[in-house]
Amino acid sequence: MQINKVLVSDKCNDAAFDVLRKRNIQVDLKTDLSKEQLIETIKDYDALVVRSATKVTADVIEAGKNLKVIGRAGVGVDNIDCKAATKHGVLVINAPGGNTIAACELTCLMIANMARPLYLACEKMKQGVWDKESFKGFELMGKTLAIVGLGRIGRDVAHRMQAYGMRTIGYDPFVSAEESKKFGVESMTLEQIWPQADIITVHVPLIESTRNLVNATTLAKCKKGVRIINCARGGTIDEKALLEALQTGQCGGAGLDVFEEEPCKFTQLLQHPKVICTPHLGASTAEASVKVVEEISAQFCTLIETGNKFVPGAVNAKELYTLGALAIDSTNWLKSTYSRMKRTKQIGGTDQMMETQLNRCLSTFDITLLGIGHMVGSGVYVLTAPIAKKAAGPAIVVAYIISGFASLLAALCYAEFSVRFPRAGSAYSYTYLVLGEFWAFTVGWNMVIENLIGVAVVSRACSAYIDSLLGRMIKEYTLSVVSYPLGLNLVSEHIDVFAFLIVVIFVIFLTCGVRVSSYINNIFSMINILVILIIVGVGGVFADKRNWNLPDKGFMPFGWRGVFAASASCFYAFIGFDSIATSGEEARDPQKSIPIATMISMAFATLAYVGVSAVLTLMIPFDEINDESGLPDALGRVGAEWAKFLVIAGACSGMVTVLMGTMYALTRIVYAMAEDGLLFGWMSKVNDMTQIPLKATYFFASIGALLALFVDINTLVEMMSIGTLLAYLVVSASVIIVRYQVVEPMHQVLSNASDDQQELNELSNDSRRGSNESDPSSCRYKRASGGSFASIDPPQFALIQFMRSLFSRSKLNRVIPKSLPITCVFLMIFSIFTLCGLGPTLIKASEQNVAWLLTIGFLAIILAVSFALLALHPQENIPLRYKVPFVPFIPTLSIVFNAALMTNLQSLTWLRLLIWMSLGLIIYFAYGIKHSNLDPESNKVNTNFRHWGSTDDHRVLTDTAADSASISSAY
Repeated sequence: MQINKVLVSDKCNDAAFDVLRKRNIQVDLKTDLSKEQLIETIKDYDALVVRSATKVTADVIEAGKNLKVIGRAGVGVDNIDCKAATKHGVLVINAPGGNTIAACELTCLMIANMARPLYLACEKMKQGVWDKESFKGFELMGKTLAIVGLGRIGRDVAHRMQAYGMRTIGYDPFVSAEESKKFGVESMTLEQIWPQADIITVHVPLIESTRNLVNATTLAKCKKGVRIINCARGGTIDEKALLEALQTGQCGGAGLDVFEEEPCKFTQLLQHPKVICTPHLGASTAEASVKVVEEISAQFCTLIETGNKFVPGAVNAKELYTLGALAIDSTNWLKSTYSRMKRTKQIGGTDQMMETQLNRCLSTFDITLLGIGHMVGSGVYVLTAPIAKKAAGPAIVVAYIISGFASLLAALCYAEFSVRFPRAGSAYSYTYLVLGEFWAFTVGWNMVIENLIGVAVVSRACSAYIDSLLGRMIKEYTLSVVSYPLGLNLVSEHIDVFAFLIVVIFVIFLTCGVRVSSYINNIFSMINILVILIIVGVGGVFADKRNWNLPDKGFMPFGWRGVFAASASCFYAFIGFDSIATSGEEARDPQKSIPIATMISMAFATLAYVGVSAVLTLMIPFDEINDESGLPDALGRVGAEWAKFLVIAGACSGMVTVLMGTMYALTRIVYAMAEDGLLFGWMSKVNDMTQIPLKATYFFASIGALLALFVDINTLVEMMSIGTLLAYLVVSASVIIVRYQVVEPMHQVLSNASDDQQELNELSNDSRRGSNESDPSSCRYKRASGGSFASIDPPQFALIQFMRSLFSRSKLNRVIPKSLPITCVFLMIFSIFTLCGLGPTLIKASEQNVAWLLTIGFLAIILAVSFALLALHPQENIPLRYKVPFVPFIPTLSIVFNAALMTNLQSLTWLRLLIWMSLGLIIYFAYGIKHSNLDPESNKVNTNFRHWGSTDDHRVLTDTAADSASISSAY
């Protein structure tokens, strides 16, 4: 959409329009225009911005020959003829979030003044009268506050008044009882509310179903002396009935900021001694006047950039689309689809980030053992034996060190995001914040299959270990009784019924809730840790160094390529720290617990893998290792029969924790994706009793159980790791982008206000560490008043300081596109992937044709230049409790490791990725892109079901332009 001229017809903060002026858009402030003057003036303008004073009638809209959009710097649009706007193809947008705090605080002040009439006492004091008896008030503690309309303002009022000890009840047909319980409001019908309320505050729009909502009939049903507050919309309260109730004593007082007619001429009501009245001041704060204009300006920017009229706050976009006013050709459709694919989630305030349907009950200790249990079991008891035998030999020790180091680099990046955004979803959620919706879905969808395969692998391995203890009785019985008689041997060589039952058993444990599951996990994790120490100790006694140097095989029988291929598969062993990140909504203090738990569990897991793989390959030759139960068989062969049985018991304990951790991570990722609207809504439903997503748990556990039943362990192992590697790579890239992204103050990709972050940091009792403590780059530089960086280190950093000064954020905003960091990161990833995947082939080809060396050199130059541009770019300096050190070096190194390991995966793994992603893309484009919470279309409501509701939630759009006001708030 092209907008060249904007008319502002009501008093607004002019400086807030600077973001439009920077785009060379003419913004004219012309206030106090008569209707005739407005009709004459509007002809030359593409957009109109109003507050509540200007009445945008059908005549005004018809006169606007070039008019494309009307912006309401506030929420209520009842001063705009939305039907006429729709008829003429004019988009109407509002600013639903700008004045929420102002209206909420005015409401709370009205309630407080109902309890303690300070204004009257003050007036008497100024008249020289000392009168204590006439102004005796009442306490709010224990009183019942009824909130009619539970949108943003209603919820904020509830939150603040609960601090006074008030009981809060409410009604809103848009909000379920389960939802209202989250913010402490008892959901009731209107008929239940009237007789219980001591004070009633109304937060509904003015539509036919809410006109005179509080009337003589409803007032008669209330307690005698009830107080009425209206800071929403005039006309929702019958003023004549209210006056009569005040006169009879049925109503004990009223606080009114809005009236049926403004300016109000109903002097009998205004002059009543029990009425507090203000001249529509709900949004009249210095902050709100700026916020609403900034929000409208940002929406105009979005319209200009994307052309997509389904922007946040769009009131009549659906009607325009239906009428064909948004007739979209194929080019615009592609542009719109691309815009939706790259839309990013924004970080809300502290309350929003910490609110969750899940149960915040996990300590740092719980989360650490969750990570250790998830990582150590799979690596030690599942992966080590088959990979050592078929891929790396004794060099599996090196493979684990490489995987551990690469995982640690990614873990550092995860830890920073867990501080920035302590929510469930892990890499999926972090990618949504930075790279956008499509990449987030891609990462999340691959993490789902990765965890599904993990469930099947570990349950198969657990079955094999128990079967080994019983002398293969289970396998032989299954083959003779189930597989051969039913012909299932044609489907799979080994139908593992016991593995299927193991998954079912653990799902039963998980349904008990995260607290119970955590206790079980902690017990088995500690058993697992003890067993690993025993394995390393006993294995060391029977170690034979000759097994690391077998004739014609040596330490690296498969060479370095085998080591790297093994490292790629070993990566799955470290997926456990990803489960730590998924606990963001169940940790008591996620900002403290998740980084600490990540580092401790990573360190222990790496030492455990290296130790166990070393003793396994030292006890027996690598080519004689049993694929499915390597450790117990090896101990049995060297004569440590007692250790064999202990290891089997310990291995089962370890795999208990892996199964629980894997299913935990799986369901939380699915929950996060479903809650965002990208997967089916029923997958995000949380059970009231257990506070876990039960339906998602049952559904995906069933898929995992079927994989365990039919697919053998070797095939499953070969299919693992690519989803994990992709997630690590994307999160590492996202850290670079979020640190270097140049953003406009009004149109951010990632909103992370420092004051909200500071509040989050205060959740822990530990003292916060600012950026100067946690980020080594900030130890050398501090931001000077001019926006550049001043050196506080020795002179050797002077050159770097000078170079960075050339790339100051203010200069970069003027001369380079804001997408430069993203472009540099993608160029780096492309170069790294090409060099890792085709490098050996290109080097070999260069022996025949030197030109191929130029290709390698060209890619290396692209990589070096991209890295240098990022390194010289100034970073954002928001204080966080933890930041990745040495950015962009560490994230880039993580990208290199992940890309190198991905290019060494087997072709079957890439085929699995192609098939799984094909299914995922069908789901995303058929369902997710339309139902995403960021898509206004996904939040339409059926007006046959709901007549009015959350008055200040712009996401709720009605099906007719006539009821467009039902999305509006008081201002």
